Amino acid sequence: MMKLLVDTCTFLWIVGGGRELPPRIRDLYLSEDNEVYLSAVSAWEIAVKHATGRMPLPELPQRLVPTERDRRGMTSLPFDEESALHVSRLPVLHRDPFDRMLVSQAIVHGLAILTPDRLIMQYRVFDLEQTRFAGMPIHPAHRPGYFYALHRRHRDSYRPRQHGPRSGASGVLTMMEHSGTHMDALCHQACDMRLHGDIAVEDVERSDGFAALGAETMRPLLGRGVLLDVAGWKQVDALPVHYAITAGDLEGCARATGVEVKPGDVLLVRTGYGSWWTDEATYLNAAGVSKSGNRWAAERRVAAVGADNMAWDSMQERDPETNMMLFGHAHLLVTHGIHIIENLNLEGLALSGHREFCFVGIPLKFRGATGSPIRPLALVEGA
Repeated sequence: MMKLLVDTCTFLWIVGGGRELPPRIRDLYLSEDNEVYLSAVSAWEIAVKHATGRMPLPELPQRLVPTERDRRGMTSLPFDEESALHVSRLPVLHRDPFDRMLVSQAIVHGLAILTPDRLIMQYRVFDLEQTRFAGMPIHPAHRPGYFYALHRRHRDSYRPRQHGPRSGASGVLTMMEHSGTHMDALCHQACDMRLHGDIAVEDVERSDGFAALGAETMRPLLGRGVLLDVAGWKQVDALPVHYAITAGDLEGCARATGVEVKPGDVLLVRTGYGSWWTDEATYLNAAGVSKSGNRWAAERRVAAVGADNMAWDSMQERDPETNMMLFGHAHLLVTHGIHIIENLNLEGLALSGHREFCFVGIPLKFRGATGSPIRPLALVEGA
């Protein structure tokens, strides 16, 4: 089942008989398996444009909108404060204020928008996920890592005399949550047996996962993303082995490239090691973010951080105050509730010269899991 939000144009096309609807939108709308919502924002847009003479209607909006909404089996969706405030986190991909409010509402409520607006297709998409395969780099704590094998082959089901020409194949996938490009859930790390929000580990940790802060609680990331290409700023293909990226590095790179890291951003840091994804020995020696760099990121109240390395953190740095390795995993996940994305492919995005973009990252809803695979994308103008 999908939860769908119709935009204003789609709603009016449906009211008018639906002849203009693209086939895919029509099929999704007509499917009885889906829930369809109409936002108060669309009602507002219709009322404003009708009142100013830009939208002639067969009857007044205060009658047409609720009547047709109920007739079409749609549910009214109020425009709430959280959706209103989320608008400030959107990149300027939609300049129309009604469009921006609908996009924000869809993000906050986990809805898919049904729209004929092809503006998003004018944007270039950078795929930030590394390819998954047996033998890809795996952190020692997360072995065996990844395994995929065909369970049923086409030849197994090919019976043309009995079933016609069709055949099928399917496989078995076994993997750690923290293999490949993935995002850490807040239950992944604890300090003194306390999770984020001061939740006691023993209260929520079970054999089938965590009763709180599991991967299913991670919201989709859709908003402003920024790239700090530290390797490029230092004019090297890749930073030195196990280099610890400091707060000064991040601040200097941001200043030199004109990037302002704002609250709610997804902050991506390039070390240059993404190009070594097929060489595990080299990749596991990648640079990472130091204690001071992690504090710098947390102070800017970002929504998530990510890097083209195995652990985000500098894997060789030990914090002298706490005796911890991977300081950022505790400081970001436990203390501040900031998610970490690891094993990104930032090479194409860095080469493009884009440092600000719309970031899209959708984790899977693995109930109780400590992390999830993610397919992150960067959308930029000027395709």
